[in-house]
Amino acid sequence: MIPEQNRLTEGMTSFLGGANSAVDPALIPSDQYSWAENVDIRDGYPRTRPNFRFIKLLPSGVVQGASRFATPGQLSETVVGMINGKLYDLFPQSPLIEARNISPVGETNPFISRTACLTQTTNFLVVQDGLSPALIYNGVDSFRSQDRVKPSTPSVILTGCILTAGSPIITVTNLADVQIGMLALADAGFIPENTTISSFDIENLTILLSNPVPKTIVINVSLYLPGVVRDNISVPVGSVMCFGNGRLWVANGNNLYAGDLVGTDISSEIAFSEIIYLTGGGSFYFPELITGMFFLPGVDSSVGQGDLIVFTKVSVYAVRATVYDRTTWQSTPNMVRKIFSGPGSFNQDSIIALDRDIYYRANDGIRSLTQNLTGYATVSLTDSLEAKRILEFDTERWSRYAPGVIFNGRYLVGAAPKVQRITDDNNQYTGAHNIVFSKLVVKDFLAGAATKNPEPAYCGEWNGLQICKLVEGNFEGQRRCFAITCDPDGKNCLYELLTSYNNDEVKPSRVGDIVSTPINCSMELRRFSFGAPLEIKELLRADVGFSEVYGNLNWNLDYSPDFLNVFYPIQSRNLEYEQGTLELTTQAPPNLPLGFKTIRTVKPTSACVDTSNRLSNFGFMFQGKISWEGTGKLVFIRLHAYRKDISDLGEC
Repeated sequence: MIPEQNRLTEGMTSFLGGANSAVDPALIPSDQYSWAENVDIRDGYPRTRPNFRFIKLLPSGVVQGASRFATPGQLSETVVGMINGKLYDLFPQSPLIEARNISPVGETNPFISRTACLTQTTNFLVVQDGLSPALIYNGVDSFRSQDRVKPSTPSVILTGCILTAGSPIITVTNLADVQIGMLALADAGFIPENTTISSFDIENLTILLSNPVPKTIVINVSLYLPGVVRDNISVPVGSVMCFGNGRLWVANGNNLYAGDLVGTDISSEIAFSEIIYLTGGGSFYFPELITGMFFLPGVDSSVGQGDLIVFTKVSVYAVRATVYDRTTWQSTPNMVRKIFSGPGSFNQDSIIALDRDIYYRANDGIRSLTQNLTGYATVSLTDSLEAKRILEFDTERWSRYAPGVIFNGRYLVGAAPKVQRITDDNNQYTGAHNIVFSKLVVKDFLAGAATKNPEPAYCGEWNGLQICKLVEGNFEGQRRCFAITCDPDGKNCLYELLTSYNNDEVKPSRVGDIVSTPINCSMELRRFSFGAPLEIKELLRADVGFSEVYGNLNWNLDYSPDFLNVFYPIQSRNLEYEQGTLELTTQAPPNLPLGFKTIRTVKPTSACVDTSNRLSNFGFMFQGKISWEGTGKLVFIRLHAYRKDISDLGEC
């Protein structure tokens, strides 16, 4: 008989390190697990993730882009989306209100590009698809930024000119630099179009115009030499945009354009009239296609945001957008500088900012750009290697559409993309499709916050929705997060990602009611060697503890010997806990908190492992896998094993 001192135990009581699929489960630290699905570890214990809630059906078609939007003074934001080339207000906080088409009357953008970039300035939402003239939405209606013009900088400005109705002669105070043939313009059309100077009288300080003026008034007159006298101030067509430090920035291909500085009037933030600021023309030029832009959070909040970070697929650049005087850009050292040669961002949608860091989806995982105290930035590969179990299988072809958002202290980024066919109102395939992401890779920046020592950690993956776009914002005083999905039936829907812990609320039948659906969770633990990795052992049983169990919770525990990665069953159970309130009869709380259950499992199933000719419950180390359906928190798991004599190897 094996002496009792040969009994071994090993388990986990802290999961604060999160998921780690970068190395074999035998090598990860004691507070990490190999991988998990639909699990949250905010307080150090894995529990069922926050639930998803169906809000409403959306118009059918290709989901191109989405953004939050609110005009100044508006208490609540809304979500605006572009679907099948049309712009919609989705009214996310009002489930019974259908999405409203807010596109210009009779207009539709092409959706061949499959993407749209929506960016809010102070007063407007600017929408681009890389092909069409920009759409501008002001909260009431929308219009094209197309063929908008303003007078160029005049050669001469004559102040205090006296105009007399019906007369082509105007009296001026100065004739310096005035030439015959100059074009004359005045505000509000007080000088007819195409009016030029026919002659002028230096002695009497008068000018003879080619046309009489319609009104008697004292006004300033602008004079232009022959040539272009009006500039097109429309927002340039682009595919990537960013607004910060008082300017709208638009990228189209390799070129980056800067808009006018906010302040002259309300429409200056959607005007591009200051076009000459670099030698060679009106744009910054980059050697690669621009894929994303984001403003680095300012180290000193009193001076606003920091550099404009410009991403390409293979590099990261910084533009000194804190230099407000455009006339000095040519002479400013390092106005544009490359800060990293290597994988840049796949796209605009995956870029988020947290504190002084920017996170983004690259072709080798998730990277971060970290700003030091001097305001300069460095790029490093973050611990996204720990999430490579999902990310390394995503291809660039589809991952460039990946959505990302920071919500409730977590970075949620789309993974596992696939193509979803789109159906019409008659459930017929339309010939179009959406790129959907069936999983979210979740990085929690507040894991362990309750211990006052938060460390970023990957929870693993969350699934249950086919997500096209993610939007987070302030809705009626509450931070909320919404997902635009394209479900397996080809219908577009709006869901909310909640912060509560309960069943998912889904709508599987478009004509039926919303259904409460338990969430399926699973965790693959690290490999336990029981402190003796070189000794053979027999797996005896396990102890499992759940807390905060609400309703029914069905759990299943499996194990895998050594490095086999084939799991065998140990036990399955159903926990039932009726909701109720504990009535305390003493000053001290009861020993067991509400919803706490511990289970001692039976001896695991044993099968012959062909590759080793050994029984499955014999091995040098064992990995546990626990899954459950329902709402609960795993607070305790421990495996028991016996150290075996070398003569007993558990051979089949």
